[in-house]
Amino acid sequence: MKIILLSDVYKHGVAGEVIEVADGFARNWLFPQKLAVKANAAALKQQERLRAQSEMRRAQLEQRLNDLARQINGVELLFGRRAKVA
Repeated sequence: MKIILLSDVYKHGVAGEVIEVADGFARNWLFPQKLAVKANAAALKQQERLRAQSEMRRAQLEQRLNDLARQINGVELLFGRRAKVA
């Protein structure tokens, strides 16, 4: 069954992506959890908006991760530990 993901689904795809999944998986898990909708003409029009929102969220997350990477760049951690004498 062809579906459009409404949010990111681990190991299946990201929001806005059109994928093919088993009928049972779609009916029993994705649709009740509101993670996907069946791919039809109306839903395909809405797909572009979902893809744009997903790209924007991904860019914001990447920016936050880059900011954190700059903060910890060059930080050196030292852990002192006493040695056992045998």
